[in-house]
Amino acid sequence: MKPTNKICRSCGELKDIDAYCKDSASPDKHRHVCRECASISNKAYRRSHHYELHSKRSERRRANPEENRRRKRAGYSPEKRKEYDRKYCAENREKREAKNLVNNAILRGALVRPSRCEACHEQIKPEAHHENYEKPFDVIWLCSSCHKRRHAGHFSLIGTWPQTQTRRMNDDAGFHDRKLDR
Repeated sequence: MKPTNKICRSCGELKDIDAYCKDSASPDKHRHVCRECASISNKAYRRSHHYELHSKRSERRRANPEENRRRKRAGYSPEKRKEYDRKYCAENREKREAKNLVNNAILRGALVRPSRCEACHEQIKPEAHHENYEKPFDVIWLCSSCHKRRHAGHFSLIGTWPQTQTRRMNDDAGFHDRKLDR
């Protein structure tokens, strides 16, 4: 008879068997740690061995350039890309117009791109972020990582940036709020 519950060896909690990944080598055909604990452990490992894992991937890419090209092109289709671009342009006309107006204003010199991100103050070529596409020249200049976090909803843009900001940072247990003084 197949077990329906199992105790996780990491957190010690009794959980349903569906909370465990499958493992054909195990007697009950499931891993000894639950998915949550495995995820935390895997994230910690990847964080502590980042450079080692990155260098292995880089070596593999350099050693097999043909394989890399094949993988990249396997899912690529010029027709699909054109269709996607047409659909995106039709659905996001306001966004594209605002982006084009800002880029043209920068080229004309009517709008000056600062040399720092307004959120983290990193010296980098920032991107223009629009809170309202109806006001194309009302932009906030953000580095790409702050821009991504803004769109993911990790921090809000209200008025001007405060000196102390709360950002979501990653730790071993997951996400937690942490204040950064700038």
